[in-house]
This record gives sequence, structure tokens and C-alpha cells, in this order.
Amino acid sequence: MASCKFQGGKFKGAIEAKAHMRHNDISKERRMAAKKKNKHIDLEKTKDNFSILGLSYEECCARYDDRIAYLDGHGNTNRRRDRVSLVSIEIPAPADLPECQYERWFSRVSEIVVGFFGGAENMIQDAIHLDERHQYIGPGSKEKVWSRAHGHFCGVPEINGRLNAKRLTSRANIKKLNREVDEMTKREFRCIFMTGEKKKSFYTVEGLKEMSAHAEYEMELAEQKEELEKEREQL
Repeated sequence: MASCKFQGGKFKGAIEAKAHMRHNDISKERRMAAKKKNKHIDLEKTKDNFSILGLSYEECCARYDDRIAYLDGHGNTNRRRDRVSLVSIEIPAPADLPECQYERWFSRVSEIVVGFFGGAENMIQDAIHLDERHQYIGPGSKEKVWSRAHGHFCGVPEINGRLNAKRLTSRANIKKLNREVDEMTKREFRCIFMTGEKKKSFYTVEGLKEMSAHAEYEMELAEQKEELEKEREQL
């Protein structure tokens, strides 16, 4: 189902954080690099990707550096080497949302996520990917379905001047974020964000791709087995 996904979205030091933001970056150059590991990226559609903040990768990195430096210099007591300094949330568009409304919907989602991060000063990057939409085999249904356009929203997990990703991403806060996005979607776009299909909510886009690939492999094996059986019958 559509839901805000946090799995694998916590990054500790600047190296991890910036590598993740580089992976998300919507520029043609970095999408070309990302395609080497993600065959589903359609470079002809990369031009359709967009960012609400409108920041380049370099600007996002500078924004991140400035925010962490400010917090460390103004009372942040969380100086542990393993502290989480960036949280990334992956949010897919609702299945029934018309493509012509993507920009407006993601803009509204961005406003909600800014509130989740505690203010615009903690919002570091947003990257909306429309160039990864493709057909895949649904892990549960074993039928062909279209993947969703999705956005990556990255922010510094600051609460009361202190880095605290554990508290920010508590179960209660995650449920609240999902509820706010769902209610906004129903009220303003007349469609549903959370469908109630709980099984899929635990997987990221990358996780679903792996499951889909496995499902496709199983279907290929089944087809090969069926062909072999037909050949044996003809002998």
C-alpha cells in the first residue's frame, strides 16, 4: 500500500548522509550514474523529475553541513559518533492520483513533512522521481502492475535543539505522519493514500523491486517447466 516508509532511512555521519542525497539527486548526470545499479530508471523521463525546494546536490550538502554545525554549536548534547544526522522518508504517490496532480500533491506532502521535521530549517532535500515508473510482477498477486512515482524527503532529526532520530521516528510519530498525509489526500484530492493493504507497507521501493524480480523468476521457471512437460508429451 501507499505509506510513508522509513526502513533503511537513517544515516549517521556526513559521508553516509551525502551519499544518500547524491543517490536521490534528480540531475541527469547523477541519474545516469544511478541507472548503472537501477535498470528501471528511464533517462528519457528524468526531465520530469522535480524538487519542491529546488536545491542542487551541492546546495543540499551545504544546507546539511550548516544545520549540523549550528546545532553542534548551540547546545546539542548528542555528540556520539554513531548518532543519526539525517532521516530519509520515501513516500509514493497514491495509485489513483492523476499524473497532472503530482506536483501539487507532493508540494502538500512536503509541507506536512516539514512539520514532521520540526521546521523548514531541518528540511534538507526533496527529490521526486517520476523516471522509475515501470511494470512489474506484484509479489502477492503475481500480476503485472505499475510502480508508483515517489519522493525522497530528507531532514535533520532535531528535537528541542538535539539530534534525536529515535524519538522523531517513534511509532506514534510515524502513524501521525501517515494519518496526516492520508487525511490531506482524501480531503484535497479525493483519493486514498493508505489503502489498508498492510502487507506491502513494510517494504521500500527497492525491496518491492527485489520481491518482484523473484516473482518474475518463479513465473519464468513455471513457464519453462510447462514447456518441458508439453515436449515430453509429444515424444
